[in-house]
Amino acid sequence: MGITFNDEKLAREYAETLKEKGISPLIIKDGKQYIVKETTDLICPFCEETGFDKMGLKNHFEHGDCDKYNNIKELDRLF
Repeated sequence: MGITFNDEKLAREYAETLKEKGISPLIIKDGKQYIVKETTDLICPFCEETGFDKMGLKNHFEHGDCDKYNNIKELDRLF
């Protein structure tokens, strides 16, 4: 079950409001409609890949699977 939109832009805006509340949204295109569902899966904050549990997201970073995360420059420590 989810909320159905006829406009992709509205579906994406609603998904963004869910993200701001800490809820992982999933947008599914069904014909001409877009269904926004709340998921318990975690979303990578860098590449936005979905379907992770906590350990899976950690492995996603540590095993080098996220190109956007891999390209972040390490800052020099100030102390």
